Amino acid sequence: MPSSTASTIAATIDTRPLNSTVSSIVANGIGMSSGPAAMNWRAEVKAHGEEVFYAAKALSAAGADWGCSESALRELFRSDSLPANYRRASLLVLQSILVAQRRYREAEHLIDSAVATGITDARGLYVLDAVAGAPFDRQAQAVMDDLPDGTRTLQAPRLWFEGSWHARAGDRSGLATVVAQLQQRARSSGDPLDSLLAEAMAARLDLLRGDTALAASRLLALRPAAGRTYITWGLWQPLAAERIALAEILLAQGDPTRAIEIASGFDHFEPVAYVMYWPRSLELRLRAATRLGRPDLAKRYAALLGRIGRQDLLSTTPRSEPPQPRRTS
Repeated sequence: MPSSTASTIAATIDTRPLNSTVSSIVANGIGMSSGPAAMNWRAEVKAHGEEVFYAAKALSAAGADWGCSESALRELFRSDSLPANYRRASLLVLQSILVAQRRYREAEHLIDSAVATGITDARGLYVLDAVAGAPFDRQAQAVMDDLPDGTRTLQAPRLWFEGSWHARAGDRSGLATVVAQLQQRARSSGDPLDSLLAEAMAARLDLLRGDTALAASRLLALRPAAGRTYITWGLWQPLAAERIALAEILLAQGDPTRAIEIASGFDHFEPVAYVMYWPRSLELRLRAATRLGRPDLAKRYAALLGRIGRQDLLSTTPRSEPPQPRRTS
């Protein structure tokens, strides 16, 4: 994928609403007592592959039914009867589910198999995953070492990859250099997307410098500037890393209500980039609900974490915390 994921995928994939076939697959998929195997995904893909793709994407959103979504996506990824961009898009969603469930070896195998079958710049997913917390630092560093200047891959310019990697590694000097380059580019181009990316990276630099107040100010001001297709398929345009960072800051500053509001945005149907961050958003909301003294909300978030197999995140959350007053100054 030497060009952007969103632009290449958009050539054949849109953000159409669910039609009756897709809605039927979704309705039959969610909560099937017999599990994902109850659906003959190979037959479904062969009969109406595009509809299955949209159903699989719908089932991936907000943990609707990751088991069924995964089964469908695996069959879509193996299919040779669909346009190539559907296979690439299926790869992106499927590996996001695997990373979200900490199934890192499976995600690594999937990415490597994609590279082996000709999707060479799928290696860039290692950077995306590492930034989200996956233990792919070695693979991500290898990707960064191999990226020539000016490269665009997986819906992001090299500077996004560089800045995200420096932030992940805690490299303030490297990130400061990227921020300066992005700011210069934004001034020269006047492109809102360039300005958005520059501000997003500047906020990450603020966090590395320990200035959470300035970081929060920048993050609160960020607004997605891309069209719907790029919000859906882009790696950075949905601002997933920035939104989760903002929610964490708000919770740390004693505003659990606002933290829940921001973190609840990860339930949105469209952005694929939100899938990997959804468990983390639930864990954050669980902590915030506990601080608010809202056991009803805490129980709901805990149940959702259990449903997707992330009970490990429950052990990091205090069982009870007294409500904390909001700061007024």
